[in-house]
Amino acid sequence: RGGMSLEEAHAEVASSIKHVHGIRELRVVKATSADDAKAAELGRRFEGCRGRLHEPSLVLRLYFVAPPAALRRALHDGFEAVAPDAHDFGRGWYFSRYASRAHHLSGGAGALLLAAVAVGNTETVVRRDGRRGAPSEGFDSIVVPGRALPHAGAAASAGCSEEYVIFDGSQALPLALIEYDEAVEV
Repeated sequence: RGGMSLEEAHAEVASSIKHVHGIRELRVVKATSADDAKAAELGRRFEGCRGRLHEPSLVLRLYFVAPPAALRRALHDGFEAVAPDAHDFGRGWYFSRYASRAHHLSGGAGALLLAAVAVGNTETVVRRDGRRGAPSEGFDSIVVPGRALPHAGAAASAGCSEEYVIFDGSQALPLALIEYDEAVEV
């Protein structure tokens, strides 16, 4: 698995966050991976979960949205160690494909957790249901299209708002906690 270098982490998040949020400069200060023994344990759980999915081959690199303390806990102990969020589309773990979206949803906290997420057979959901605790029968996760980012015009945020929701924390494998500083345009 190996760690992520600062250069790789910077390339992963900087241009997306800077462009969408009007940030003049973004500097990645730290990229942390779980220690090897813990990473191996989390990897075994992840692979075991993938084997139970309807479509085990579909795995995406996504950003987990949560406060920094929860990101650290997920990195070191897995997503099961972080209580699932109850939002408009159900009680689960919410992820974004876009660093800019995760930055916005975390309130610009200066930390993002990159994960491999076994989304499997994904159901597209547009109806809000905060009581949802699982995808529909035959699906492994849900994808929620829609909400625009503030600070960006409609064209700039189109397509950048989808979120994936999983309902089993072992469907996600933490890869790297990326911590950064920013300077906002004035």
